[in-house]
Amino acid sequence: GFFTELIAGELTNIKKSLDKIRQKNPAQYVSLLIALSEYCIPKLQRIEIEAEVELEVYDFTQLSVKELKQVDEITTKALNPSGIMS
Repeated sequence: GFFTELIAGELTNIKKSLDKIRQKNPAQYVSLLIALSEYCIPKLQRIEIEAEVELEVYDFTQLSVKELKQVDEITTKALNPSGIMS
């Protein structure tokens, strides 16, 4: 839009002005950069999420070592379907 084109056309002048300010007053230069950054860097927003999670608990105490290994292999495969180990 118009404002974007106006600013783009003034970038050289803006940089020169900021350089002069930086040399004379570094603190003011930093303050101006922070103020200008609000127009360039997106602001983070806090988002709250509420969810109900159901957790199933399994009793593996009655399984043999062989059965536990099978469960481990199955869950590993299910959680990593591409077969690529991390």
